[in-house]
Amino acid sequence: MRTLVFLFVLLTLLTPLKPVAAETTVPKFEAVACPFEFPADLDVTCGELTVPENRIQPTDSRITLPFAVIHSPNPNPRLDPIVYTSSGGPGLGAFGAWRHLAYNFDFLATRDIILLEQRGTRWSDPYLNCPDLNMAMFENLTRVLPREEEIAYEVETALACRDELLAQGVDLNAYNTLETVADLEDLRTTLGIQKWNFVGSSYAARIGLTLARLHPESLRSMLLDSVYDPSVNFIEARVPSFANVLEKLFAACAEDVDCSKVYPNLEDHFYEMIARANENPIAVNIDHPSTGESVTVYLTGDDLVLGMFNALRDVRLIGYLPFVIEEIYTGNMSVITPLAQNGFASMFNTPLGIYYAVECAEEFPFNDMERQQSVAQGYAGLENFLPTPADPSICAAWNAEPVNASFREPAASDVPALVLSGEYDAITLAMFSQQTASRLENAIYINIPGLSHSVMDVDACARQMAAAFIDSPETFSATICQPGNEALEFITEKDVVTTSVVYFTATRIHSAAVIAIPAMAAILSLIGLVIGLKKRVNTPLIAAATFLFIFFAGMVWVFISADPILLGFGIPSVLGWVALLSVAGSFVFSVVVTKKMRFNHRQANC
Repeated sequence: MRTLVFLFVLLTLLTPLKPVAAETTVPKFEAVACPFEFPADLDVTCGELTVPENRIQPTDSRITLPFAVIHSPNPNPRLDPIVYTSSGGPGLGAFGAWRHLAYNFDFLATRDIILLEQRGTRWSDPYLNCPDLNMAMFENLTRVLPREEEIAYEVETALACRDELLAQGVDLNAYNTLETVADLEDLRTTLGIQKWNFVGSSYAARIGLTLARLHPESLRSMLLDSVYDPSVNFIEARVPSFANVLEKLFAACAEDVDCSKVYPNLEDHFYEMIARANENPIAVNIDHPSTGESVTVYLTGDDLVLGMFNALRDVRLIGYLPFVIEEIYTGNMSVITPLAQNGFASMFNTPLGIYYAVECAEEFPFNDMERQQSVAQGYAGLENFLPTPADPSICAAWNAEPVNASFREPAASDVPALVLSGEYDAITLAMFSQQTASRLENAIYINIPGLSHSVMDVDACARQMAAAFIDSPETFSATICQPGNEALEFITEKDVVTTSVVYFTATRIHSAAVIAIPAMAAILSLIGLVIGLKKRVNTPLIAAATFLFIFFAGMVWVFISADPILLGFGIPSVLGWVALLSVAGSFVFSVVVTKKMRFNHRQANC
């Protein structure tokens, strides 16, 4: 592969792209410095691919897409590399995933990994970013306005961004999945690759399906995780899909001995919590994700629903959700702060120009919004739910040209495919990924228990299966490891003493201070104990120093072994047992020391 890359630096006329439209295009490639520094243990070659901006309505406009080849250390790598072009979104490019692909998978043992930054994303030119729109969405959380006014503000800001991009000469109708697939084909032919293996999750899986439908000859295999299938009307399905996953969560709690005992009315309390917050929004103080300044956000019940949806994306949080729901229901709003702080930071990660260019052309024109609203009304408490509530209004005003309806046809392909989904995926829903797999002639479908969206991001077994499948689709066995979690491990109020002290220490001082402070207290207590023993101070002081040493040393152990997420909500309840052990230990030690001192005193008198 390395020889091929440098050979094609010298070439400008190569195998033409199988075009989206009738016109043939000639891609250009040149080697360049990487846009950022890769670690020294990786052998990386970077380049830039210059392609037509719009192949369906051709102009002279060209765009530049950076790519990187992470070379396998194997002296004889396979000739069919891994290709990766998007981390999802749409709007998240390929380069942000280099570390994950290079270090968390076994791909590099046998193959090169090729990253092509999707058009419109962070490292491409142009970059379709709308930072003012990201900010407008956050600003709406800092005030309590009628829903219509909030949406109108976001629409106004979105159109201002659209107009600015148009004024820069950007053809927004050229930023879609079809053009991205054509970009991939340009790169493949430019690098002289006969076949490669596509890896994609969420929206990126849509790119893979489209590639398989239009260019099956270029694919040796596909890994599709949490599939955003273009044939599914996801907007219409949003509310029932989310409700389905919520029901799974409530049922899992009801089946768990501890969760059901502590939270017997979880589902009812969830919907009561939403209704209360819609009547009286909850004020939460956080640090502004962009400026770092302290700011108050006001969360309605609809905002809490959206927060629940986003929390379900993170498998680490799923077991905490019953605890969070019940704490908010009983009036402990402090549990919202760490979740909100972390969640709102992601609002600024997606370049919304490319997001709306894709969604407003590919998804919203093919969904019946009246039907969506009608279906949503049947789910009390979820009536207003959409992952980005202003999307229908923004897309109605964006004036995107819809893609050809053939794009929405179900993909049928004989390309070997491994299709993965998570049991608690509220975004693409396991049922839809299973339907996708059923239409692929040589697909293996695996639904992983206890996990959510993009299972390869979080599960080592899923990644092991991915690498095994790529190595040999024909002999792949799903029994090589056990992915996911057969049963959720729920955290309840019995496991944590809620307090913001630990979270405050970590965020206002330093995350290391959570361990450093009790560690220093343990050291000082130990020094005091040693000095007290040498000077033969009275027993109560010895007992106090012993207690403090055991307690703070135990606290260090508890904090090191605890889930960091739990520490965001409070102190592990097991610390109570550490306190009891400290009392017992200090008593026993002081008794032993006292007896020793008395014995020594009698010996001295003799």
